[in-house]
Amino acid sequence: MNSFARALFFVILVGAVLYGANKYGLLGDIGIPLGPPQKWGFIDRTGKVVIEPRFDAVAGCTILGGGTMGLRPTQCFQEGLSAVAIGRKWGFIDHTGKLVVPARYGFAGNFSDSLAVYSMADNGPFGYIDKTGREVIPAKFLMARDFHDGLAPASMDRVHFGYLDKSGAFAIPAQFISVDMFSDGLAWVRTATSSYYIDTAGKKVIEVPTSHIACPFSEGLACILAPQADEGYVVDKKGSVVFRFTGRCDAVKDGKLLCFGKNEGTIYDATGKKLATLAPEFRIQNQFSEGLCSAAVDEVTEPMTGSMWIKAGYINPSGQWAIRPAFYGPAQDFHEGLAAVTEWKEASGRRQYGFIDKTGRFAIAPRYGDAFPFSEGLAAVQMPVSK
Repeated sequence: MNSFARALFFVILVGAVLYGANKYGLLGDIGIPLGPPQKWGFIDRTGKVVIEPRFDAVAGCTILGGGTMGLRPTQCFQEGLSAVAIGRKWGFIDHTGKLVVPARYGFAGNFSDSLAVYSMADNGPFGYIDKTGREVIPAKFLMARDFHDGLAPASMDRVHFGYLDKSGAFAIPAQFISVDMFSDGLAWVRTATSSYYIDTAGKKVIEVPTSHIACPFSEGLACILAPQADEGYVVDKKGSVVFRFTGRCDAVKDGKLLCFGKNEGTIYDATGKKLATLAPEFRIQNQFSEGLCSAAVDEVTEPMTGSMWIKAGYINPSGQWAIRPAFYGPAQDFHEGLAAVTEWKEASGRRQYGFIDKTGRFAIAPRYGDAFPFSEGLAAVQMPVSK
């Protein structure tokens, strides 16, 4: 094979690999062609850049071998600070973009109850810092999650789990084989023989069948799912059954429970009243947020890559379209009145994120490589930067 043929073969091979990786989602939602390098910055609700794009990742991103991928669109600012990465190290900025906690951590979680989980490596051990970066609880736990209601799930060995107080001591002993974070003052735990919710004193409050799946409390209610997750019931904080449902779900949000059935979906209010039955072709994306829920009915072949995508819009609690499908799905939740979406276009090219209001109109035009929801008046977005 001569040098020209080898070069041509290499170009074709690289193109095929990139095409296949993009088609099957291995590169994330990047689109082709690959654009100029991008960094994360922050905009306000008018689209004005408040914090210039200079970060390699933000809370909700995963750093992958020198690159980043937005895996979990999340509200980045929590309690006045946002986790950001410079290179492969994490720190925290304030609303002005000032790095108030230096980027020196291999992992950093969001602040909750004034503390954040951190690790000097990217996979533990974990401890907790305060908003000045001072180590409050030493990094000695193999599992540690956010503080809520003054307690945080943690484990020294990934076998026995309990709850830390803010001194770093186990206020509720590490006696469980599985735990969840506190929410609404209750947390689900499991032992080898039992399953139940506890209060912040560690007292058993609500018994759960060991065969069932217990979801976190939200808005004073929790869903408990049958083993096949095709039916379940909602309990209040006293353990009383409020109503039963068919389908699968995770939480009451916005005063609504959206259940995904085998043949159809159902929307209930918090008392169990059925608000709507959704046709089988509906593809529901998330639960309700600020009165709307992202949904889709169409699966369409994206013309450039051949990937199958859903064309998404938003429904109201009556199961009717509030914003008809016009976006690449899944479309993000509404937060602070706006939702990040990518416009559906048949023409080839990179898909750009913008923010729509609740009429479906773009309040901030699509021009970002990626975007996360608004929180505390700011949203993280990816923008091109000069090399």
